[in-house]
Amino acid sequence: MSDLGRYEMFNSLGYSEANATQLTLVREAGVPGSTIKKWAPNSQVKPINLPGKVNAWGFDTEHSSGRYWWAVKN
Repeated sequence: MSDLGRYEMFNSLGYSEANATQLTLVREAGVPGSTIKKWAPNSQVKPINLPGKVNAWGFDTEHSSGRYWWAVKN
């Protein structure tokens, strides 16, 4: 999917792509400057093994780029 296509899809659903500051905040589980936790999840989607590792909020802290997108409600 192109960047424009992703923008249009998110926008039509009332979302936008999370920026670096938002991703850092959620990876740190709302405690700025803390160590990013990477615990084994209780369950995963097989065979793609998502999420990889999770923090206290259940956010996937292992996958950060490439074919993954994070969205926030506008």
